[in-house]
Amino acid sequence: MPKNSQLDIKGISLLVNSQLKALKETFIKSGDNYNAGYEFQHKYSDLIDKTIHDLAELGFGDADKSEAPVIIALGGYGRKELAPYSDIDLVFMQEQPFSRQTKKLIESLNSHFWNAGLKVSASARTLKDCETAMDEDISFLTSLLEKRLVWGSKAVFMKLEKAYQQHVRKTPPGYFVSAKLDERDLRHRKMGDSRYQLEPNIKESKGALRDIHTLLWTANFLYGVHKPEDMVNADILTSAEAATLWKAQHFFWTVRCHLHFIAGRANDRLSFDSQPLIAELMGYKDSEPNVRAEKFMKHYFLLAREVGHLTRILCAKIEAQSLKAQKLVLEEEVEGFPVKANRLTVTNPATFKKNPAEIVRIFRVSQISNIDIHPDALRHMRHSLEALRQHSDEACPLFLEILLDPARAEQTLRRMNEADVLGALIPDFKNIIAHMQYDMYHSFTADEHTIHAIGMMHKIEKGDLASAAPLASDLFPKIHSRRALYAAMFLHDIAKGTGGKHSESGAQIAKEICPLLGLSPEETETVAWLVEQHLAMTMTAFKRDLNDAKTIADFVSVVQSPERLKLLTILTTADIMAVGPERWNQWKSGLLADLYHKSAEAMSDVKTSLPHLLPYNDNVEVGKTVINITQRPKQDHTEVTVTTPDRQGLFSLLSGAMAASGASIVAARIFTLSNGMAQDVFQIQSLKGHVYENSVFLTKTIKSVLEGKLDLNAEIREKQKTAPKKSALFKNLTRVIIDNDASVSNTVIEVNGSDRPGFLYAITSALTAQGLQISAAKVTTFGSRAVDVFYIRDNFGLKIVHPDKLRTIENTLRLALEGAI
Repeated sequence: MPKNSQLDIKGISLLVNSQLKALKETFIKSGDNYNAGYEFQHKYSDLIDKTIHDLAELGFGDADKSEAPVIIALGGYGRKELAPYSDIDLVFMQEQPFSRQTKKLIESLNSHFWNAGLKVSASARTLKDCETAMDEDISFLTSLLEKRLVWGSKAVFMKLEKAYQQHVRKTPPGYFVSAKLDERDLRHRKMGDSRYQLEPNIKESKGALRDIHTLLWTANFLYGVHKPEDMVNADILTSAEAATLWKAQHFFWTVRCHLHFIAGRANDRLSFDSQPLIAELMGYKDSEPNVRAEKFMKHYFLLAREVGHLTRILCAKIEAQSLKAQKLVLEEEVEGFPVKANRLTVTNPATFKKNPAEIVRIFRVSQISNIDIHPDALRHMRHSLEALRQHSDEACPLFLEILLDPARAEQTLRRMNEADVLGALIPDFKNIIAHMQYDMYHSFTADEHTIHAIGMMHKIEKGDLASAAPLASDLFPKIHSRRALYAAMFLHDIAKGTGGKHSESGAQIAKEICPLLGLSPEETETVAWLVEQHLAMTMTAFKRDLNDAKTIADFVSVVQSPERLKLLTILTTADIMAVGPERWNQWKSGLLADLYHKSAEAMSDVKTSLPHLLPYNDNVEVGKTVINITQRPKQDHTEVTVTTPDRQGLFSLLSGAMAASGASIVAARIFTLSNGMAQDVFQIQSLKGHVYENSVFLTKTIKSVLEGKLDLNAEIREKQKTAPKKSALFKNLTRVIIDNDASVSNTVIEVNGSDRPGFLYAITSALTAQGLQISAAKVTTFGSRAVDVFYIRDNFGLKIVHPDKLRTIENTLRLALEGAI
């Protein structure tokens, strides 16, 4: 190093720092979310160019430049995309092997780079070394795509350029592209394999800067283009797509520069604590930090999604033009869609506008056939989304098929979302697209969480998660409302970000959407309930004492039926498992299982759930009838115990007697004694919901019914005429669920409907008329809604298993629920 040089290391260092400080101040004050990062990176790269040039003049000033190594910028520095604290990638290169003196000069120069405050990552290679590395090191080959001469002989640099161009010409395009895509996939897996993680890495995450780099590297290697605008001329992207890519790239650059300056070091992770600050610096002015962070991150996620969409388009084009297809499709057409370059497409660009339902159908065909969609078709559908919004009712039933199919449902939904189809098909879904919750619990945006939860639910159904989620896996085959369950999972968070309680708002949205999907009124009611109560099990299991009887009673009063309990258990399990890595564990699994089993027991085992409904007296003389009536004003009900000789239809007769007496049954229990006697215990109220007081009249009515002296049907019709009309305002859909797995010795039937005078009598009469024995009953009323569970056997004391008989029972009960019999 010349001692008498006018430039000195200290002076260069001071100059670099002062100019970097000025660049930083200009960047912070800019307020331009798109150009600020671009301007900073280019000017900073120019500053580093000049600094390296000055230091190289100091180090190699006395040497002949034709003999001194050239200094070449690589990677981000080569692209002039140098973030504040990024590594400065360099290579020292010369034709001949490095002499000892040259090596010392390079070491000295590297030391001066460091002393000047430059974080340099440098290597020294001969031209032959570079040629060898091109063959062996894909990362080095990639870095040469963006090489740039900083100092030294241009003639030497051009020899490297010539060698590089020769290498590109002889390299099969598929080799480079496959290597970069494999490298990308490995990086995605390492970073969590999602564009929608709530603390993304602005450089490495899926959909972020490195994905843009991969697009540009691939286009550069194959077509010699360097910028998004160049890809339009090469017929790779449309002008609109190139503009979107430019927008994402520049936005991400600005975010990355802010991250580096805030940390005072190289930092590319958009952590929760940095998000509100960057949001404010980038002009999101909400006074509430979390709100501005959510708006800022929504912008980020939307751009990341667009990068994903453009990646699919480019990869499809590359595969069609440069790679051999991974899978041979022999058909020229699949379900009416032509196959072009191994992908589904349309022949007429106006196909989707003329028939918007075809947009959803092509995704359905792709799901079934496992053939991807051609970029031309993706572009055409993007221009037809408004037509889909206006005619979504025709496509919604197809969407339900996609949702329910265990084959690639999650993948298909994600592709539909990235093509913006979900928001067009179901406008309310736009509420949650790229919507984040600013907390430490959630790991993904609401839309990605929803899609991931659908995939998780399919895995549970297939038994893939039996070890991690044994209860939900065991319950799935036993449910009767599969379609409703999947629809509820898709809609459970749909009202997030709209203000108020998203579960309640979501339930209202579900009532509007489900009929469009083709769900029945009964299924729609189930979906709306699941959406409204999708947090109930979590809140109870994790925040309440499960050994407190009131906790179980309160939860059962919300759930109301065994079928709902199963559905809610599965939905809750899948929901938690889809929140993010490590959110599900054995402790949570155990708490949910504990709550499920205690609630199921409370619903099915009346001895446990209604401990005071026990046999009143098992020493009654055989053959006699004894009626005991006890008013319990503190509990606001009256308890009636009838001990009498057992007979066919006894429970039905007694239920009718209660109704004929103007009583409303709120709970009941059947006991069959060993001496041929039966003891049925009822909790009843007046029709106004209080203690039933007319014990004398009730006793007389029961005796008349048992003696066959009273026309129950006529009496009940009269009671129905004078019953309060308020309950008629609340329509409860009828439902019959028959379960042969819930009990070892009985067929269990759950009946739901609107309560009315004689409701239980109508149901039990229908069961008796079918020649069935009621061995146990759980009768519960929730406001205007009756939820009754019966344990029944045939005349031989066996379960009912014949399909025709089961269908007859179901149809008969539905008629009874609707008042037809």
